[in-house]
Amino acid sequence: MIEQAINQMERFYQTKQQTEKKSLVWNYKIGQSTINYKFGPSAQQVGKIIVSNLQLFIIIYLKQHGGRTKPELLNDTGINYEEELTQQMENLLDSRIIVENQGKFFLQTEQSKLKVQIVPNRPLTLLPKRIGENSEDQIVLKKERDLKIQSSIVRLMKTNKEMLYPQIYGGVQRGLLGYYDFSSHDILAQIDELINANYIKRDDRINNKFLYTPV
Repeated sequence: MIEQAINQMERFYQTKQQTEKKSLVWNYKIGQSTINYKFGPSAQQVGKIIVSNLQLFIIIYLKQHGGRTKPELLNDTGINYEEELTQQMENLLDSRIIVENQGKFFLQTEQSKLKVQIVPNRPLTLLPKRIGENSEDQIVLKKERDLKIQSSIVRLMKTNKEMLYPQIYGGVQRGLLGYYDFSSHDILAQIDELINANYIKRDDRINNKFLYTPV
């Protein structure tokens, strides 16, 4: 169903952009979706569940294919690594929108077994947690995020050898946006960490230019 919608949009885009050399690139990590949960025949008996696009992929995949293990979900939903899958599934599992049984995950089909109360016409948000609070989980997630930012910067610098800060920022944003909540300050902080570790250094003449200098 998702693939059909994407293909239809791509055909529409190509028709509208025939005279221009532009291409459509999908970023599945970004965005939210609203699921309408019907309680009865009345149009007023609809609860709204707000999820990330990746959570929606998980829900639709389980609806279409039944029970699946984590490796199967990783392979077929477009989610790149297990930590991200766990983060996307956390709120779905906690609210029992999906359930686990003997290593496989299933979509919950009985309203009475949902842990959360879905109220008609009152949106319920199940988006993954954002970094902010100083809880133990959030601190661990922040450390993981910082390492991912560093890894992304190192890959960019290794490929390009020298880059201006806007280029680094754009590259990190394209690679990680939607997986982690971060700002330009977070990227600058990790650049400083890499400078201290002698992976990169500032250009002597251009302050916002960086050079790849692995140990």
